[in-house]
Amino acid sequence: MARPDFVHLHVHSEYSLLDGANRIPKLVEACKADGQGALALTDHGNMFGAVELYKTCKSGGIKPLIGCEVYIADRSMYEGHNKRKGNGYSHLTLLARNRQGYQNLLKLASAAYIDGLHTRPRIDWALLDQHAAGINCLSGCLGGRINQLFLKGKESEAEQLAAHLSDIFGREHFWLELQRNGIDDQNTVNEALVRLKDRLRIPLVATNDIHYLRHEDCVAQDILLCINTGAKRDDKERFRFETDSLFFRSREEMGHLFRDLPESVTATMDVAEQVAVSPPANPGVITAKQADVGHLINQWANVVRWEMRTRLFLRTMECLWQEGHTAHATEECAVEDTVAILAVDVKVAGDSMAVPVIRGIKTASERFAGAVETYCIEALMQDGKSLQAGTSHFLGQNFAKAFDCQFQNKNNELE
Repeated sequence: MARPDFVHLHVHSEYSLLDGANRIPKLVEACKADGQGALALTDHGNMFGAVELYKTCKSGGIKPLIGCEVYIADRSMYEGHNKRKGNGYSHLTLLARNRQGYQNLLKLASAAYIDGLHTRPRIDWALLDQHAAGINCLSGCLGGRINQLFLKGKESEAEQLAAHLSDIFGREHFWLELQRNGIDDQNTVNEALVRLKDRLRIPLVATNDIHYLRHEDCVAQDILLCINTGAKRDDKERFRFETDSLFFRSREEMGHLFRDLPESVTATMDVAEQVAVSPPANPGVITAKQADVGHLINQWANVVRWEMRTRLFLRTMECLWQEGHTAHATEECAVEDTVAILAVDVKVAGDSMAVPVIRGIKTASERFAGAVETYCIEALMQDGKSLQAGTSHFLGQNFAKAFDCQFQNKNNELE
């Protein structure tokens, strides 16, 4: 069977927290084994894996395609998520095409956490319009706005939105995203997307919404979803994926799956060939112009505490499994295990956050500082760098050393 030119453009890694079950190095290995020359990363609402993708792909001879599957509030990112009141959210697949696009993606992902975090880190259509330059856009998975409009019988509105996205991104930088995952609703919207392609002359592109590497890894990813939602696997009413096909398909498999629409497979090469992005060698300056570090952390604490809690939980579980220990199945217990795994003196905060904190620290900002400093210390130790530890006063310096950037204090002095 033919092996058409194809690359995966819709891919989730472990940075799609408690949802994606892929490790970036394994994805790169799969690309090399199948002769795919590029690899995208489109994690849910964040770009946490962008630098790892870039470095791993470059070392493996694969072209990195840095992206994000953003959550877009139906009405406004400044209003709370409420689907019943008309402010639910949808998905959209974005890939940075050049340096301007990379910077715009960073702005969108940051704003989603700073201003739009409610259930999910969200942007809105108005913000997207402002930061569309330099970005390639795919219309999204079944949860995309265009597809949701199709399912509601609102084909005219779907067409209007597709035309709008084509206008703001540019006709040569917008594609209608097809997936074939065995879900009945997906088959329905695929037919509508083909009709839309004929009317608006917008090209189709095939993706597989990868969440795990191999077909048999579907079970492991399903367990992640259970941890995410606090459900048991035998709960018939729990959230689950309706398909077991979201794995890394080979070029041959994708060619066969879309054999009636071969142009949608080779269109992935058009998307990839447009991309020319290299993140800056120095990630930037951490600045605290108007306030001290503790105050800034206090502003960010509510924004990132869910992400920090989840990543600490996953890190602890992973270390326990590697060392042959029995891993606890709740975040609260995982916090206790963090003492032994990361060799840090911790205690559980008095609320439901369940975030490890340095002993004696009480405020929300200092709780967050303690959690971040733990990661900084660990990263520095792994890299063999010197470190300062003990209080959140040294957070900026440790962060700068761990991530190879400069730290700027409240007096605008580089340290």
